Amino acid sequence: MPTPATPSTPATPSTPATPSTPVAPDTHRSARRRAVLVWFVLMAATALSWYLGDGHGARRAATVGVLVVAFLKVRLVGRHFMELSEAPRGLRLLFDGWVVAVCAVLVSMYLADSPG
Repeated sequence: MPTPATPSTPATPSTPATPSTPVAPDTHRSARRRAVLVWFVLMAATALSWYLGDGHGARRAATVGVLVVAFLKVRLVGRHFMELSEAPRGLRLLFDGWVVAVCAVLVSMYLADSPG
């Protein structure tokens, strides 16, 4: 006895619906906590730069210290507030290399030009 015919369904590739993955509340808290911590570090670095620039310590060493602190702040802002920490590794390395190179050039220029 023949089997009854069943309606055929068209052969379409099934793509599972991917609902947007909600971000866990802990992730938001962690990101906020990290941003606040980086902000405090930036404020402390600003205070250190002000202290060094206000005549504390040897002038040349203080100036070099202020420059180095400034470029550490640039790196922190780039990594944490411009989201370079989530960027591809090559871009992060390029940015870090730029920070180091420009800082080194400025420090070298200052030390070469300032009297002993």
